Amino acid sequence: MVNTPSLPAFSQIRDDTERVFGVRPCISQIQAATAQLEKESDVVYISGTGSEKTLTFWMPMLYEKNSITILVTALNILGKQTADILNKAGIPAEIKSCKYRLIVVSPELLVQHPAFDDLWKTSKFIQRLNHVIFDEGHCISQWSGSFRPEYGFLYTPQFIIPKAVQFYIVSATLPDDVLTDVWTKLRLRRDTRIIR
Repeated sequence: MVNTPSLPAFSQIRDDTERVFGVRPCISQIQAATAQLEKESDVVYISGTGSEKTLTFWMPMLYEKNSITILVTALNILGKQTADILNKAGIPAEIKSCKYRLIVVSPELLVQHPAFDDLWKTSKFIQRLNHVIFDEGHCISQWSGSFRPEYGFLYTPQFIIPKAVQFYIVSATLPDDVLTDVWTKLRLRRDTRIIR
């Protein structure tokens, strides 16, 4: 896990985000970014549709210069196409050598692709892995049955990667029963922080 040199101040996160991304973050976005940078627990961020939750994926990357983030997205067709293109281009080797800071995958790729079995055993990669982000976190509960069963196995990296690697879940729709189910399915830590 890559350490953040020092935790940036609230105003610095706000100003840096606005300078780099052209968007002034709201308080909850800064709280979500700060919670990720603190690395004290897993984090769940619940914010309405259209509230630019994805901005909170990128904000910590401004301060974790050598870190690697895995983004799990619900769009498995995009993940499959990406994997095919990357395999043909020899990119998995470049992922293993830590050339990229962001790896976007579908649940199916994360759980089933042999390249991930290899990545989890690669010391250089694991040492730089800071976050596993789950976009549209409610899908973990709603789709983990027969529709997309791999959603039910997204917890498996927890048994392989260091405990310091943070799970970050975002969603616009996480009522308490769905949140509890996601918490259970991902095997989130007891001290998981919830930001609304």
